Amino acid sequence: MHDVVRPVNEYAIFGVDLKGFATTWSEGVERLLGWPRDEFIGLTTEKLFSPEDVANGVQRTVLRTAAEQGLSASELWLLQKDGTPFFASCIISRAIDATGHVIGFTFVLQDRTEWRRAQEEHHALLETERKVRQDAEQASRLKDEFLATLSHELRSPLNAIVGWVHIARRHAGDNPELTRSLDTIERNVRAQTQIVNDLLDMSRIMTGQVRLDLQTVDLRDAVWNAVETVRPAAEAKRVRLEKSLESSIGWTKVDPARLQQVLWNLLVNAVKFTPPGGRVRVALQRANSHAEIVIEDSGVGIAPSFLPHVFDRFRQADSSTTRRHGGLGLGLSIVKSLVELHGGSVKAASPGEGLGATFTVALPIVSTHGEDVHIDSRQRFTHDLDALPRLSKVSVLVVDDEADSLLFFGRLLEECGAHVLLAVDAEQAMDMLRTESVDILISDIGMAGADGYQLIQQLRALPDERVSSIPAVAVTAYARAEDRRRLLLAGYQMHISKPVEPQELVAGIASLIGLTGRTSALKRVANEQRYN
Repeated sequence: MHDVVRPVNEYAIFGVDLKGFATTWSEGVERLLGWPRDEFIGLTTEKLFSPEDVANGVQRTVLRTAAEQGLSASELWLLQKDGTPFFASCIISRAIDATGHVIGFTFVLQDRTEWRRAQEEHHALLETERKVRQDAEQASRLKDEFLATLSHELRSPLNAIVGWVHIARRHAGDNPELTRSLDTIERNVRAQTQIVNDLLDMSRIMTGQVRLDLQTVDLRDAVWNAVETVRPAAEAKRVRLEKSLESSIGWTKVDPARLQQVLWNLLVNAVKFTPPGGRVRVALQRANSHAEIVIEDSGVGIAPSFLPHVFDRFRQADSSTTRRHGGLGLGLSIVKSLVELHGGSVKAASPGEGLGATFTVALPIVSTHGEDVHIDSRQRFTHDLDALPRLSKVSVLVVDDEADSLLFFGRLLEECGAHVLLAVDAEQAMDMLRTESVDILISDIGMAGADGYQLIQQLRALPDERVSSIPAVAVTAYARAEDRRRLLLAGYQMHISKPVEPQELVAGIASLIGLTGRTSALKRVANEQRYN
């Protein structure tokens, strides 16, 4: 045990007695620990441990483990002579005499400080990345919450405007000036609604939350319907709409609502940027295995320098304060993203400023014959409330803490023949549900105090099954897909987003209370999912 230990420069190797006092030394001890031979021999090994480790009995523990098991291997922080900490790989083996009694221990230390610090830096980097990722996820959640709140705050007043414009138009009579005023109000409200929709759509696209409901459809119907939708706006601006639809295009698999959004965006842009007296031409043609929808206008055109950026988010050819055309610069970016989600492509072309522009959407053709039952979109349900079933003897409870919206819903449903009860909050609604005969509940979601989720939970928990099972429609400014799923899971049978189309609300009520058998047209509307 007391023989001179053979020096090994990479290690500090030394022996200690049973009490932990050094009995041997090697050059590695001075190189690694800083102790010369004459100062190290007889030194207690407690000097190598931090005061905290000594107080916690770390030195005694490693020696006891070596004595009992023959070997103790560990990695721990030790101290050099000047107090500098270093990380060591420490192997302690027991020394025994001829009778098998333990007479001391041999220490073999290797400096692992650089490795340890690299590990700590690596862990610190991973922790920093984790924190950055958490912060980014939190920022994304806050952004989603902000957009949901923004949607709610903007859609609620828009709902009242759209609703009362509809009521006023029904009573405007033959006053052309009033009719023009109402048309102007409604047109601008719908423009504001589109801005809200674009913001929410871009958020979904950027976070990968867009989901497609793919169906096999005939593109001729989709294009025809999109053209007819924008025709009133084109005629009001004196822009001529032309269409040329090949009859043998075949069928493609798309999300009909998203396709209508794509076509509507492109057509509205074409009309917006075409001066009065101009022309917008829509063509549907086949190009090998793809169907091409070509929208060509005789409008302001696109400058060659801007053409590569036409589909970029928030990019506009004219972003000055004197620009002639409004918008956020999101429509075309959304178009590109939605088309690519369908496995297609979209491109823009223009000879230059003042020479018009052409947008071409290419979608893959899946078959020459339709695989799904398809309803011709030209057989659209009329927008006249008089064509819907009367809600006579139907008792409707409407709950909304926005007075303007609440009064609009009441007036609309009364004109359709319903008996209407109005409640300004969930508490008042529950009182009415317990005391009044109600056939259907129409409720807002974002309300002060108890919200629409708490209201439906209380309703479904009522002991009277006749009351607890009444159908319920959520009419809300929260219009995200996750909002709709949450509402349906909470107990609502239908979700309609604000601003509400009066026809959609009446059709939804008729559907839920079993009046849809009176007309096949109503059945189509009640089952149609409105895109938000």
